[in-house]
Amino acid sequence: MAINYKTRNNPEKTDDKQEVGFKIIFFALNFLLVPFSAIATYKGYRGFLDEYLAIVLATATGLLFFGLNYIIMERRKKGESHLKQSLGFLLPLLISFFGNFTYFYGNQMEGSLLNKDLTEYKTTFKKTYESAVSGLNNSTGIIDLETRLKGELKLLKFQMETPPRGYGKEAKKKWEDISQLFSEYNSKFNASSQSSMTKIHIKKYINFEKAAMSYFNSLKDSKESEVNTKLNELTSLYEPVNIVADSLLKSANEAQLKMGGVDIVKKIKSVNDDIGQKAKGFLPTFTYEEVSDYEAVNAKNIKSVLDSAFVRRDNNSATVFSIIISLIIDLATLGFVFLALSYNKERKYTSTGPRSL
Repeated sequence: MAINYKTRNNPEKTDDKQEVGFKIIFFALNFLLVPFSAIATYKGYRGFLDEYLAIVLATATGLLFFGLNYIIMERRKKGESHLKQSLGFLLPLLISFFGNFTYFYGNQMEGSLLNKDLTEYKTTFKKTYESAVSGLNNSTGIIDLETRLKGELKLLKFQMETPPRGYGKEAKKKWEDISQLFSEYNSKFNASSQSSMTKIHIKKYINFEKAAMSYFNSLKDSKESEVNTKLNELTSLYEPVNIVADSLLKSANEAQLKMGGVDIVKKIKSVNDDIGQKAKGFLPTFTYEEVSDYEAVNAKNIKSVLDSAFVRRDNNSATVFSIIISLIIDLATLGFVFLALSYNKERKYTSTGPRSL
């Protein structure tokens, strides 16, 4: 008679393999994610705290994550309560979250927001400069004088070339108006009502026009010389900064923008104020738009990151993504423990005395 042999799986060997697999995954997650979280926490806090404090905070949260993950795992395996440890996990999680969020959101948004901010600051900067230039050019009164002079000369020409032609009573009055126009200008802009036009001996229109335009051009050259001296002061401030800003914006190089963008934005703020104050010295009624002190959105500036993400809401997708990643790297190990280990609460039996059958 044949004998059939049957083998049975050894449950202890299966449990040992599962235990080894669990530990490999558990410690791999701890040694990969916790240090990464600590580094991100450090980078996120170092611009907000002192360098030493950022290191201490990041190290402390890393150690707490290591310890709590291990304690919760052991207590869950034994069926012991781990509610306190799970609630205690919230402390390092809360501290780590803001550092991690700053790091992830700042790295995502730094380039695009810096480009946007630099463009806005440059626009205001350009407006201040161009307003100052326009104000200085208009302050000479030359443009208005030229417009009025050409109108008066046109009327003088009409008077002298309309029959009866020549330098009659009406033409003489019109020439006096032109002379008065120069006197009024000199009184207002040159502190003297005197004018020194060439005397006209041959009373032809062309001679009146040449005399008037020659005197006008001498006034114009004098005023342009005064204005150009002031404009050169403003331009020497404006051009170097504007050239660098243009270069960064047109290069479309995010790495280059990140390296020099913050410095040039801060420089724009400083020079914009300098140009505005100089222009006010030249033009007492001049006003300009001041730009605020700049706080860049990057992985080192927690305040500006939170403002961008939750107050201004510059990019909701980046905000959601950063929240998810920040939570995943801290909760992945703990989540694995809860999913991989079923929790069977240990029951405590108490003796109630002898029992009778």
